[in-house]
Amino acid sequence: MPSEYYVNGQALSAFGFIPGHASGSNLALSGAWDMPKRAGECYHTWQEENGIEPYVEEEDLFFGPREIRLTGSIFSENRPLFRERLEAFRAFIQALPPTFELRCDWGQWQVSRKTKATVELKASRAARITLVFHEFAPDLSGTAPAQWILATRFWNERGVWIDDALWYDRMETGVWLLETGLWNTAGVWDRNGAWYGNPRADIDDWLWESFGMILSEVAEVATIPARREIKITQPATRETLYVPGGQEPGSLTLSGWLVAADMADFERKVRSLYWLFGSAGVRRLRHQGRTYDCFATEGFTLTGIQKREKTYAKFKIKLLECGNE
Repeated sequence: MPSEYYVNGQALSAFGFIPGHASGSNLALSGAWDMPKRAGECYHTWQEENGIEPYVEEEDLFFGPREIRLTGSIFSENRPLFRERLEAFRAFIQALPPTFELRCDWGQWQVSRKTKATVELKASRAARITLVFHEFAPDLSGTAPAQWILATRFWNERGVWIDDALWYDRMETGVWLLETGLWNTAGVWDRNGAWYGNPRADIDDWLWESFGMILSEVAEVATIPARREIKITQPATRETLYVPGGQEPGSLTLSGWLVAADMADFERKVRSLYWLFGSAGVRRLRHQGRTYDCFATEGFTLTGIQKREKTYAKFKIKLLECGNE
């Protein structure tokens, strides 16, 4: 059953609006869960040195707006009724205040109308409509996934301690084994702790599975970065020389699938990805025996969302390396 969509408290179905499908998706909404690009200066380039100096302290992390699209149609076999519905819809959209709420079963967003609404007329009885909204202050709050590794190397998907689960060591319950072989007696997750299985982690101390992620490709991993040229002008002769500088930073484009049990679980997993890529510091990515220190400046996208027996979305993110060895 499609969700009802509300704009500024008004159900769009009152205008005969029928939710459609975003590209590759069976939802009418797209862009609503993307992580937007960072705002401001994200790094500094020292021309003589390899790579870049990332700005990843907490006070450096600001994010730009998010673009959200809603796709649907208005239709009626009765031409006068169709025109009436379409004109009422246009008048409603044009009269919207500067900011308002967009709401559906999957969430709510404080938005403004960014660009003109696209209306494609079909045989004077139907119109395909695309509304584009701007969310100026996206809620990117998130938390670490509440999952711990089992002795079988699978994850406890319930995120709670189970006394009869096959943990690495069951001499004590309610605590987890550190990589050092000692126990975390506080019984709480410490992101900076050297947890057991750390050498097998995919990113920082985590496996991709803990975020609901199935990684399918890491592109540009074999690319050799270009070397900078430093321009030097000789004052006496006014001759311009170019001398070799450091290497440009490498980049990695990660693609894969986010898989969730339902839309509520999808929201939780997306927020754990906000936490991962929006937290201070650099991320340590391990891929094919190599380790990369990297960070995100362009956010990530979740496209082709499919709400079926589970919820699926295509995930894509570009990470910049801090330096080149």
